Amino acid sequence: MRKKNDENAQYCHSVRYQIEFDLLPDMMFSRTADFFAWLARDKADLLYRIYASPFEERGGCPYAPDEFAVEIIEEHAPLRIIKATLPQTCLGVPLCERVYFVWNEETGAAFYFTVELGMDYRTEMPMHMLCGVGADKTHFNHGAAPQQSDELGAVLSIVHGG
Repeated sequence: MRKKNDENAQYCHSVRYQIEFDLLPDMMFSRTADFFAWLARDKADLLYRIYASPFEERGGCPYAPDEFAVEIIEEHAPLRIIKATLPQTCLGVPLCERVYFVWNEETGAAFYFTVELGMDYRTEMPMHMLCGVGADKTHFNHGAAPQQSDELGAVLSIVHGG
């Protein structure tokens, strides 16, 4: 039984990694306007469907729909910002707790930021990292994530070249 649980946890981790560092960035960068419209319309339900799909043939999704949250942040025009809070289920290094999707409608520039669980190799303790993924799938590490209440400010600073 333990081997099956380990296999399920490994599969869950692998699926989350592919979604968070490949599929979601690809969807956002390849069809930015459509992606923002879909996410604004369907909110957490869209994310749940994306995360649940790979588990359909494995006996069920480990996530519940209420483990996902989407917040539309509107006060930074012409930037469109959507914050997604992701499940704690199957969370491990380097998976994401939150994702910020940012799109400048005037310039077309898009940004995908992650607040992911990382490892402080000096203390061997988990820590939150502010990172991102580029359109070419390059992973960027912006260092230790600020407190959750200050994450948006840090994201905006990076977007504005600060």
